[in-house]
Amino acid sequence: MSRERPSVVLVLTDDQGYGDLGCHGNEVIRTPNVDRHHADGVRFTDFHAGTTCAPAC
Repeated sequence: MSRERPSVVLVLTDDQGYGDLGCHGNEVIRTPNVDRHHADGVRFTDFHAGTTCAPAC
């Protein structure tokens, strides 16, 4: 029994808001490649952001 390992790509951006992507409704900024990943990939939607600019521990 062989198991195929999944492909995992994490995309981290700085100073990007939720509405800065076409897949989230932005009609001005074109983001076709990110939109394709959004449509085909898995999204983690329950997360929290810190209110300070400090490293996570």
